[in-house]
Amino acid sequence: MTGGFPSGDRQSRRLRLRNDGELYDLDERRAVDLEELCDDVRSGRRFRAYRQHTGAECTNEVLVEILRMALPGYPYAAPDALPRPPHRAPPETAGPAGGSADGRSRPHRPGRGAGGGAGDGHKEKRGSWSGGFGNPA
Repeated sequence: MTGGFPSGDRQSRRLRLRNDGELYDLDERRAVDLEELCDDVRSGRRFRAYRQHTGAECTNEVLVEILRMALPGYPYAAPDALPRPPHRAPPETAGPAGGSADGRSRPHRPGRGAGGGAGDGHKEKRGSWSGGFGNPA
């Protein structure tokens, strides 16, 4: 069996996120609104979105907007009107110190933890939220 969509299924969409916030389908050569894209996602169709001015992929940002729009009872406001989520510390483990939840001991391995603290090999990623589909901040 070959990869890809079964015969009859629509292929993945390639979208451009224009500087004014409009989504444009590169293959169909037309504007696409979030409602239409939401219906596509519900039916299993995939998409990739790229920023017009940089070519950077922004698929996840578009997907977040689709999900926000689809949530029942969620006020659909301008993306920059929402507060940023607070930074959270990694959850504490339920198991004994230096071990796991099943009680087996595990050696400390620097750089392999799930945290983001200093010295464990992970750098905290601080992205700049662009405030929605417009120009990045």
